[in-house]
Amino acid sequence: MATIREERAFWAHQLHAHLLNTIGAAIAQSQVCEAAVREALPTSIEELVRLREILRTLEDATRTMAASAALPRHLLGEVRARVEAFASAHPALDVRLRTRGRGRVGRRATAAAVIVLREALENAVRHGRPGTIEVDLALEHGSVLLRVRDDGRGFDPAALDLAPEGRPRLGVAIMRQWAASLGGQVALSSVPGRGTQLTLHLPLQRESSARRAQGPLRIGTTGPTSN
Repeated sequence: MATIREERAFWAHQLHAHLLNTIGAAIAQSQVCEAAVREALPTSIEELVRLREILRTLEDATRTMAASAALPRHLLGEVRARVEAFASAHPALDVRLRTRGRGRVGRRATAAAVIVLREALENAVRHGRPGTIEVDLALEHGSVLLRVRDDGRGFDPAALDLAPEGRPRLGVAIMRQWAASLGGQVALSSVPGRGTQLTLHLPLQRESSARRAQGPLRIGTTGPTSN
């Protein structure tokens, strides 16, 4: 019974954190949309599209968490399905998947890896405009190692944590919150004009012991946000 309660508490906390992050971002983006419409700015449609993307992020993450909490998942199968669906949706891109190692991966780590993968792929297309995206998944030394590399425009790492308006970037916050909840880390490296690499490291031995509540990562509700 204790294990069941702990599992329920974990998934409830993760959903709660996602709701706080994404609803805050959606409220802020709605303010941007309102200002753009009032001033009849040419960017009005773009801002509305961005709001829709934020809400879709919440919908997709909620579906992933619900599925992961309901039944055991196979990490390799989940990652492969995500990469294949992404490649089908972006036929002009060269999308590659490499895997190595084997082992049992729990539902929490599977959900974390899938959500981080989704954010990394979407950010690569939205911001990097790459021609090639490579996804490497390794199960080795008691950990999950996920790398997503692209050959896109890259960015200045100094501008990583904050959007141009000074607010935390929603996508980065979501990825780091998931990794931290399982004792893992997310690292991003990039050079302007030379692409970007995201690395997720999850120590699997921590999943069974990561039962304590994690404080939700809050994002304020004033001012615009960026992914």
